[in-house]
Amino acid sequence: MRARSKPIRFRDALHVRSAEFWLKLGKPYLALLELQHLPDATQAHPWATVVWRQAVRSVRQAQQEN
Repeated sequence: MRARSKPIRFRDALHVRSAEFWLKLGKPYLALLELQHLPDATQAHPWATVVWRQAVRSVRQAQQEN
């Protein structure tokens, strides 16, 4: 059984949500910029980590296409 993660502050959740929207718009660099605004503790949150990985994967894919 996994331990529950702490809730994210509203301000930090807005950054993660904004990063998700940037990814949907095809702007992974802007998604990464949003995630850089998070404090270190929040960057380690599972939700933020998933979005971070998606953004990095999108950036790498875009680099390979060029």
